[in-house]
Amino acid sequence: MYFKWVSKSRPHTTETLARNLNFLMEKYGYSEKEMERRSKVSAKTINNMRNAKHTATIENTEKVAAVFGLSGWQLIVPGLAADLVESKDLSATMANYAAADDEGRKAIARLAEREAQYNTKK
Repeated sequence: MYFKWVSKSRPHTTETLARNLNFLMEKYGYSEKEMERRSKVSAKTINNMRNAKHTATIENTEKVAAVFGLSGWQLIVPGLAADLVESKDLSATMANYAAADDEGRKAIARLAEREAQYNTKK
């Protein structure tokens, strides 16, 4: 299963958080009450996050992300893929990208773009 956000414009962070949270809660079968129990964030706040009603705090985003074994920043990645949730590839890729020099970053970006284009042609 893959939740994909495809847009030329940059999605608003609150909307991306809502899409990803809804996707993950559905994937794992968690209700708002179950999320409240696991994250110690109120069900009302989780509902607000799921419906992009208010900007979520960093603290609450971190707590909710931890339920899925993620860091807060990962919960706001547009187009979050299910397999990335279950692996450490996203964190490793970001760490490698950050550690690379300018030339290496450009190579990583080119490779990622080619792979994304290849996968959309299938």
